[in-house]
Amino acid sequence: MTTDELKSATAGLKAKGARNDPGIAEAARKESETTNAAMEKTAATHAKKTLSEIQDRCGETGADATKCPQ
Repeated sequence: MTTDELKSATAGLKAKGARNDPGIAEAARKESETTNAAMEKTAATHAKKTLSEIQDRCGETGADATKCPQ
C-alpha cells in the first residue's frame, strides 16, 4: 500500500467513524458483553459435561476406551 493509498484509506475510515451512531455502538457493546458472558459460562462447564457424556457411553460398542474410567 502506498503512502497515498494509506492516507486515503485512513481518511475514509475516519469519515465513516464520524458518521457512526453512538447508540448503535453502545447496543453492540452490550450485546457483545452478553455474548461473552454466555461463552464464558459454556467454556466453564463444557469440558466436564462433555467428558461425562462420553463416560456415560462406556461399555457401549465403539465407546472411546481412553476416556472411560479404568
